[in-house]
Amino acid sequence: MLLALTATLQFSQTPPPEKTQNTVPRAGGTLAAADARNRPNVPKNKEVTVSVIQKSNPLQKAAEQISQQLRLPVAFEEPAWVADSDLIRFVDTPEIRASRPPELIARTNPNVRVAAIGSIEAHTILQDGQDQFQIAANLIQDCVSDNAHRGNAGDFKVVKIGNYGFSIVPAQVRGARGQWQSVLSPLDSRISFQTGDRSLGNTLELIAKAISDTTGERVRADISSPGVNSIFSTARTQIGAQNEIARDILGKTFREMSVAFGPTPMMWWNLEYQIDHKSTQAAYVLRFNLVNYTDDDGRFKEVNWPEKPNKK
Repeated sequence: MLLALTATLQFSQTPPPEKTQNTVPRAGGTLAAADARNRPNVPKNKEVTVSVIQKSNPLQKAAEQISQQLRLPVAFEEPAWVADSDLIRFVDTPEIRASRPPELIARTNPNVRVAAIGSIEAHTILQDGQDQFQIAANLIQDCVSDNAHRGNAGDFKVVKIGNYGFSIVPAQVRGARGQWQSVLSPLDSRISFQTGDRSLGNTLELIAKAISDTTGERVRADISSPGVNSIFSTARTQIGAQNEIARDILGKTFREMSVAFGPTPMMWWNLEYQIDHKSTQAAYVLRFNLVNYTDDDGRFKEVNWPEKPNKK
């Protein structure tokens, strides 16, 4: 049976002024622990540190760092930003100012905006015998709490996806007048489509179309990501949906996909909001990532899903 029931996590935190508290059930359990133990071993008794300094969408960068260090999927879903205080011109971001020469900055469109910059700091110790999956849940929540306490753009919650991953999901954003208002991610929508044998790329495009049809917001699946192009055509899925949450279906797709030869790479997503999109362009883009880590020799390595048990 495919396991991808979504539950959210509950931790104690003091919400920022004028925000409502996100109360969600705590992660863990035997299924989560078992799947975590089947992943490539993460060295124990090591410090896991998240450090994001003055970056746009700092929680997205925090998710990437946690994913790499703990070798499991951590997604990020960007909200539709409304308030000017939550936006910054792309040419004014510190990373652009530091990485591009002045003449190139001068040719960059000054009207392009991105989410406002912010910083996040969190750390934990992964000790021998601890549940890696639960440690990840706690660390992600620490990042979400730090994001709120620093007054960074948006208020977020942590969503557990099945027994194999997490997503950082928007809960509130500031409105045009600066007031906090509740929001939903497009991936909160319920979608339906028939089960069938498809390539991974075709399945992801079908999911994006179903989300678009349900929400009225155009969502595009980017299946041309550098370094992972071939997996979109070679991997196969047998996924269908019957009024199920889109986020769960994405999780099922990546967990249950199969490849003809070799191990199945662990993949996940980021949902990016296209702030200045026009009516003919997608409002959101789903971008897909391979989960990877750096070994002791400094080599980049991909993380693979554990092998599925043989059916008798």
